[in-house]
Amino acid sequence: MLSSWHHQTPSQGLNLAFKGFGLDSQPDVAGTCSQQAAPLSSQLSQDQLMFGSQDFITPVEQQTQAEAPDALQALQFDPRRAPGPPSPCRIKRPRNNTAFMDNSWSQGDGEPSTSSPPQSDSRPCPPPPQRQKLRRVLSPRRFSNVFLADASDELENDKAATFRPLPTADISARVFKEVGVLGQGCFSKVTRVQHRLDGSLYAIKRSIRPLLTDADRRQWCQEVQALAAAGAHPGIVQYYGAWMEEGQRGGEHMCIQLGVCGMSLGSRLALQGHPLKEPELLEVLSQMAAALQHLHDRGIAHLDVKPDNIFAAKDEEAQYRLGDFGLARPLHPKQARVPVVSGEGDCRYLPRELLNDDHSQLDKADMFALGCTLYELATNCTLPSEGDKYQTLRDGRLPLLPSLTRSFQDMVKLLMHPEPQRRPAGSAVLASGLLTKRNQSNGFAPLSLQRSSHG
Repeated sequence: MLSSWHHQTPSQGLNLAFKGFGLDSQPDVAGTCSQQAAPLSSQLSQDQLMFGSQDFITPVEQQTQAEAPDALQALQFDPRRAPGPPSPCRIKRPRNNTAFMDNSWSQGDGEPSTSSPPQSDSRPCPPPPQRQKLRRVLSPRRFSNVFLADASDELENDKAATFRPLPTADISARVFKEVGVLGQGCFSKVTRVQHRLDGSLYAIKRSIRPLLTDADRRQWCQEVQALAAAGAHPGIVQYYGAWMEEGQRGGEHMCIQLGVCGMSLGSRLALQGHPLKEPELLEVLSQMAAALQHLHDRGIAHLDVKPDNIFAAKDEEAQYRLGDFGLARPLHPKQARVPVVSGEGDCRYLPRELLNDDHSQLDKADMFALGCTLYELATNCTLPSEGDKYQTLRDGRLPLLPSLTRSFQDMVKLLMHPEPQRRPAGSAVLASGLLTKRNQSNGFAPLSLQRSSHG
């Protein structure tokens, strides 16, 4: 049959194809559009259109009749050549595999077919994706500043709550280059660093021991909050920022970025070996009184005023700056809405009321420490920490200082008065005749009148 098919002409092949569909011959296509034969769809039956199409190539003997039941019987269904099911990745909802195993495959007369159903993919359908619950990502905790009156607190009425650590960041090594060491104590180390981008010099104070307890974290965070609440002032060490870093042996270390200052008065006194003269003492008195008044106006008590915490300034705004706010506390701790960490401080500069646990006038305690500082700088003698001389100084009985004027000695005695109410405030010290005469003779205004852009 195939050989006879190949020997037929194209026109004869087309005629045979049309005869297979019930047509006598090839339709006439030489006429105009109006005279063309009717479409083949109009000449074919409905079954022919449904189960077959115009096949002009297959011989007549090999063409299948367009009868639905006979066509299904004549075709031998081969499940191996059947198109496979779609990929499970494209199935939105997994179908039950048992649905393909029923007797839904039937012949034309409604009886079950003897042929096997199409084989499904051997891979099992994946389980339906479970809907995951959305979790709210919490931002790092914000700690309320205990030195700000309008601060809202997250630990309000929960003084036993665990102090959540701050997020850590490796900033010191990536942003700054260490230049040298400025000083080191029992709790912290201060290094001089240079910013890698702009070349500016700063001082970074870093805790030596890791902060492993809640008390340590609160203590250092309270110092950062005190510096931030103090703001910019010519007589206070400039604060720029703080962060936590992970230690090499575990734990967290607090890093505080500050302005660069020079040597402390305590170190200077130990190196030069002689006391300060009265003009320098008046400069220390004026600038520290202005700095303490600025802190007291903002509700901050320093509680650690001493020569080791007064540093030489590196600019023309002031000659001395007050630093180390590690023991700073609010002036009215009972009104604080968060737990306040209290430290003892250096007992050589503490007044008697603090030793008796009387914290009602913390601003007057700062003025007593300022008087002790001036006395130590004027005598170049280390203050006693106990004994009869220790009690004598707290009774207000100071020895005479022949090298200083009487007015200056009276100011020191007034600052170290045993009664807190008798001690002058910072504003009263600045308005005293001792400093007003000095300012008039030198021709400049008191430091308290100088305003900073951040003040």
